[in-house]
Amino acid sequence: MVSSQLTRRGVIRLAVSLGAAAVCAGSVWFATTGGPMTEEQKSLLNGFKHLRKLQDYDYDFKLAKSKGICSRDDGPDLGYIELQGKYDRALSLFLGQTLDMQSLDAELEAKGIPGYNVRPDDPAGTMWEWFRSRSHLSSPYLYLRSNLRIERLSEEDIEALRTESLDTDEGRQALAVLAARTYQELTSYEGEHGSWTLGDGIHTVLYCDLGSHNPTDPGNNPAPAESLVLWLTFKDETLRDMSRSVEERNDIYDRNLDWRFYIQNEVIPAYEKKFSDILGYPVKIFLHDNPMTKEEHDEFERELAGN
Repeated sequence: MVSSQLTRRGVIRLAVSLGAAAVCAGSVWFATTGGPMTEEQKSLLNGFKHLRKLQDYDYDFKLAKSKGICSRDDGPDLGYIELQGKYDRALSLFLGQTLDMQSLDAELEAKGIPGYNVRPDDPAGTMWEWFRSRSHLSSPYLYLRSNLRIERLSEEDIEALRTESLDTDEGRQALAVLAARTYQELTSYEGEHGSWTLGDGIHTVLYCDLGSHNPTDPGNNPAPAESLVLWLTFKDETLRDMSRSVEERNDIYDRNLDWRFYIQNEVIPAYEKKFSDILGYPVKIFLHDNPMTKEEHDEFERELAGN
């Protein structure tokens, strides 16, 4: 029995811990019963490996375990990832209600620019697929790149995240309000990587370091540690179609270059400013057009490891 002297904080901690055992069926259940994980569950845990190599990885799983939202202190379990996914849905609700992403979508669609055909909860073999599949923004182009460190939530907010339902209007609104109040703390990078600008002291971290580690390289996606980072991706499936004539392939390549320059020079600056002004918080958008396939990414990783 629970002691009648249990404090309110103790009740919350107990509820969170009990919730972890139930909802985190992942590692907790498998550790105690020895039952095998499904391929989908394995894919979820395996996908997290894409984050570990990135400069902005500063999850604190010791803190997550102490708050009862993860059974491990050295990495995520399924319960942590599922609760993180619920927070992402809440944040997506808030951003969808607040930012005019539909205008950006309409502009790109009017140009005939294809979207990125990876949807929430799809299997992920690359970091682009991972972040796209974990994001619940409705845009076919934009998705969340910032990490969501849900262990930074207060115990009260963790309990609300667990218990409020996304299946009711009241629950959705409560969770959207929770995300609006907490997303800046959860998406900010607090680690030691990156660089500090002399004079203004701005801490910049790389959100896509493909090997050079150079903070001045735009391809490495340098952004303030305190900012909301979005990736924008389009994928033209005809670009890799080698059955087409040389002339057709050149036309496709030129078209993709035009799209890239248009997005990079016109769309992104306009919407970074628009979204930042609306939120009163820096928003960075980085273009990742026609990202590598898993096979191409694996080959790239092998080349990096050989250097």
